Amino acid sequence: MDTPEAPRQDEAAIHHRPVDFVMEQQSSKREALLGHVLRRALDKGEGTPRTVLDRVAKGDSWETVNALVQEGLLQRGVDAQLFFPSLQAMLRNWEDFDASIAPLQSVIRLGITILEDDAQPDKTATFKEVVSALQEQFPKLADPLVQRRFGWALFGLEPFISVFNAVHPLEPRSLSFRPSLLDGIKTLEDVLAAQDRHRLEEDEKKVLRTYADAFAQTERRHSTPIMLGEDVRQDVVLHSLISKDEAELTDTKRVIVTAKGLRRGQQVVTGFMADQKPSQPAEDPEPQSSHLEDLIEQLPGGRTELGRVFALMGLHPKIVAACFGLFEDGHFRQSILEATLAVLSELRKVSNSSLDGADLINSVVSPKKGIVWFNRGETESDQSEQEGLFFLLRGLVGVMRNPNAHEPRERGQAYALHCMAVASLLLTHIDERIAPLPSQQA
Repeated sequence: MDTPEAPRQDEAAIHHRPVDFVMEQQSSKREALLGHVLRRALDKGEGTPRTVLDRVAKGDSWETVNALVQEGLLQRGVDAQLFFPSLQAMLRNWEDFDASIAPLQSVIRLGITILEDDAQPDKTATFKEVVSALQEQFPKLADPLVQRRFGWALFGLEPFISVFNAVHPLEPRSLSFRPSLLDGIKTLEDVLAAQDRHRLEEDEKKVLRTYADAFAQTERRHSTPIMLGEDVRQDVVLHSLISKDEAELTDTKRVIVTAKGLRRGQQVVTGFMADQKPSQPAEDPEPQSSHLEDLIEQLPGGRTELGRVFALMGLHPKIVAACFGLFEDGHFRQSILEATLAVLSELRKVSNSSLDGADLINSVVSPKKGIVWFNRGETESDQSEQEGLFFLLRGLVGVMRNPNAHEPRERGQAYALHCMAVASLLLTHIDERIAPLPSQQA
């Protein structure tokens, strides 16, 4: 009688595949797609179409590609179906992209020089002007492919240096040097470290908001634990919150919010910044005055007359950070431009898009095919609000940004305040956006 043949090892594996095997497959697919984009960028100086990535993935690549965009390793071109390596991806392959990355340090120094030059109120430069200023120091920029990849890398310097007026496929036309560049930024390493801190802070807010939303439903801090070990990036955020006493580990994996973390999460939900104090409770004899004083103390100008004006207007913190110094020094046109760039920069960030201007707004806020939604879109009123904010954002570009960026004209103090108020309103709506619903994504 023949002895039954033992199952081959690969057959046994098919019936007992561990989760790790699936994760290895996903990681392999991820690296294959990223590797292809990097090779195409090096060999041809081109972005990679989505259709090509589908062939590399031997199927639908969208989920993996979108994850790479979320992680900041890929960036979308002006055509949303074309993908390019980000600065982060290039840095992982420094030796291959050195000629395109090395000039960034000098771009930062150039930006600081322009910002500190009071005789130059316009804190912008064209891409051609930047390349011309750097080419003697970096002669390889004369190579069209090196210069093209250098242009892609510039998008990675947000929020300190903003690229706008990009054209197909992903070619920058203009750069704006933001006042935040003067906040201790000296090197490319400083930029990357600040971006990491900001990314961690934003991720913390998302987790704390999840906790706060759950608490609003159950009134119990323990009701919605988040588990360690489910996502590497999430684990970093949870450990950071634990180190700040804003979350606690109840066993080996379960993480719950602390009272301190819940307070911060509730501030995020209600629109306050983490370092602001909310307004006093209703029984306080002067709640509005108390909150106003808090705002004034946190403004760069403190208790100056202008500081009180900004506080009374309730301008968004990002508008205050970008515009206060310029406005105080009388650079009204530049403060208008910075206000519009703050809105567009935030819209790019929340949508993971590298588009700009009208193309950005048409792509991500469109009432028919957008991915940034300000309400649930279930009623005629909801649809009217989405459409109204879409046109307000288009107006921001057409009325406030383009005339001031392309045809410099002097603007008065009152006009600049009106523009900053519009930008502040739009940033508030972007902060209060909701996740796209399945019906809206379709």
